[in-house]
Amino acid sequence: MADVVKVGGNDELKARVTTSKSRSKSRSEDDGWVPEALDVPAWLEVSAALRNERERVVGRLEDVCRITLLSIRPDYQRLGLGSALMHHICEDIDRHGRYGNVLSSPAGVRLYSKFRFEVVGRVETPYGPISSMLRRKVQRDVSVPKKHY
Repeated sequence: MADVVKVGGNDELKARVTTSKSRSKSRSEDDGWVPEALDVPAWLEVSAALRNERERVVGRLEDVCRITLLSIRPDYQRLGLGSALMHHICEDIDRHGRYGNVLSSPAGVRLYSKFRFEVVGRVETPYGPISSMLRRKVQRDVSVPKKHY
């Protein structure tokens, strides 16, 4: 059973997203650049919930490969590129005896599931659910090879 965390489930939080042109920050400013449509308090709340979920799932595990972003341009989706990338990533995860972890949008769950990632939790956000997924370590055969005489 996956754990579910709800973040800002009220309409007030959903309504805080703004497209106001009132900010006039430039990308060249030294203090950073924030997109005009970003609701910083809501983003910080969601980020904290995702960070807590990640800690809950992998906090005590060692050797974890965390996939932070995997995105394919829409005009190149459904061509096997995501699967090809995941195949390479999972080969590396297995070769090094690691766990795999990803926080996935609903669109990514099917892809990650094909590579033995299991949903172990979920964070409900005003922008949609995020599934916490874990790929278990592959048990490597550490038996001593038989000698042939």
